[in-house]
Amino acid sequence: MRITARRSVVALFATPCLLISTASVASAAAAAPPSHCAVNVAGTSSAATKCFSTFAASVAYATGGKIHLGNATQSRYVPESELAGATAATAASPNTSYVLSIDYKNGGWSGTTLTFYASGVCGSWTAATIGTMDRALSSLTNYSGCASTLFPGTSFTGQPVFLTGVGASVDLTGNSFNDKARSQKWCPSYGCT
Repeated sequence: MRITARRSVVALFATPCLLISTASVASAAAAAPPSHCAVNVAGTSSAATKCFSTFAASVAYATGGKIHLGNATQSRYVPESELAGATAATAASPNTSYVLSIDYKNGGWSGTTLTFYASGVCGSWTAATIGTMDRALSSLTNYSGCASTLFPGTSFTGQPVFLTGVGASVDLTGNSFNDKARSQKWCPSYGCT
């Protein structure tokens, strides 16, 4: 009988501690800095970059609110069909914002992200610097009919790395160019120069 009573007392004291611990974790998560940014490559100032605490929010912002990734608080691979697929509710108004690529800090399409977007489908878009992905880019996916080229220097200097073409998804982990990119170009065919 005494053992049961002690177990009950321990259980009563353990429960409030667990609740406090859970609340502390929730507070820490809520205070996490934004780690998913969207960049308008047609923008001419730092005001063209907007950061969010969830991956879904950055993609929604980059697409002008047209695409809502369900349950995507953290980054993940996004197929072209998911970005291109307009629902019946959004089909009435045309796209005015197109995702060119999503760049990921980690291999396997994970970690912090930088979603580059523009006002039209792939043309000749450039980013002389890649902000939070500077020397940190490990994987990326191209969209909107784009191929892309990465450069080891800012303003497109150094020996470029031509990615595998329009709509490519590339994981640079284990590649000599992992965490080396400093600038990026997008174009409608392989070999953006």
